[in-house]
Amino acid sequence: MIKNEHELKISQQRLKEFRQAFLKLKKQHPRPEDFEFYSLGVREHIEQIEQEIKNYEKR
Repeated sequence: MIKNEHELKISQQRLKEFRQAFLKLKKQHPRPEDFEFYSLGVREHIEQIEQEIKNYEKR
């Protein structure tokens, strides 16, 4: 849970890093089946961070 602007900036930076990792995985695993498997954890983290940012911005 994001509590202040400082944590928001950290979360935004983490989101950027996870998105870069996601794109890197896409290049490393061009087969859709492999990509789905190897990117699952990264996708879950991206969704979680996006939701936390959205919840903070609603406040």
